[in-house]
Amino acid sequence: RTAKFATTAIMIRPRPQTMPSDESEQAADHGMAAAPDASRVGEILLALGRLREPQIMAVLERQVHDPRRFGELACILGYVSQGDIDLALTRQRSPGLSEVLIDFPRATPAAQFDPEELGSEALVAVRSQLVHRWFGEEPEQRALAVVSTDSGDGRSYVCSRLARLFADLDEDTLLIDADLRRPSLHRIFGADNAVGLSSYLRGEVSQAPVRAVPGVPFLHLLTAGPPVEQPHRLIARNEFGNLLEQLAPQFRAIFIDTPAASLGSDAVTIALRASGALLVVRKHSAPSGRTAR
Repeated sequence: RTAKFATTAIMIRPRPQTMPSDESEQAADHGMAAAPDASRVGEILLALGRLREPQIMAVLERQVHDPRRFGELACILGYVSQGDIDLALTRQRSPGLSEVLIDFPRATPAAQFDPEELGSEALVAVRSQLVHRWFGEEPEQRALAVVSTDSGDGRSYVCSRLARLFADLDEDTLLIDADLRRPSLHRIFGADNAVGLSSYLRGEVSQAPVRAVPGVPFLHLLTAGPPVEQPHRLIARNEFGNLLEQLAPQFRAIFIDTPAASLGSDAVTIALRASGALLVVRKHSAPSGRTAR
């Protein structure tokens, strides 16, 4: 099952399921938004070592006269960062991820996405098609590999933009950098790449280091990790498929960035593990034999 994307065109096998839940649609119709439990956020931050009990009490006392939310006041008082709040809210929404999600160590400033940038409307259209025709309630309908024939086709850009757009629907979204040859997603989001997917697949860490992206609610990132020899063998291991099975119930959409197909068989293996692929083709470029296949 392969979808092809070229500016505005996409071909996908129809799916009857839709991504947003009935509860979220009803809440949106009534202008409601789920308010976080302030005490729960404080407990999570305390467990993470981000807050101390006297600081929690100070924030709660401030709330007596200030109607703003717990996390906002804790940031104003200088006790925590916005990244701390995002991590706590993510763990509050998805308790099953508490053993997986870690802090988001910064390496460089994150790239800023311009909502008016070229291709945005086309990607919103792609998102709509994926919501209604691809992603469903079953775990095997949660993951989608984003593939292309050659380097420079815009695969990583499309993958990261789509993940960001799905997170805008207030649905927990995971972005995985499975390009162990030339990873790039950590640079796009300004994340440290010292530990990532390769670390987990090699058994160097017991849990996949999935991170809540600061400032982007509902978006999570699993970077590629340090470079490895013969990455295609690492991706072909059962551990990668098992990881997707473990993460699928926790997210409504999982986007997987892959190496260019011209570099090896990694992309095909990843697409098979994900049970589906979105094919990115650069506009006005001559289709190669590999693209046709």
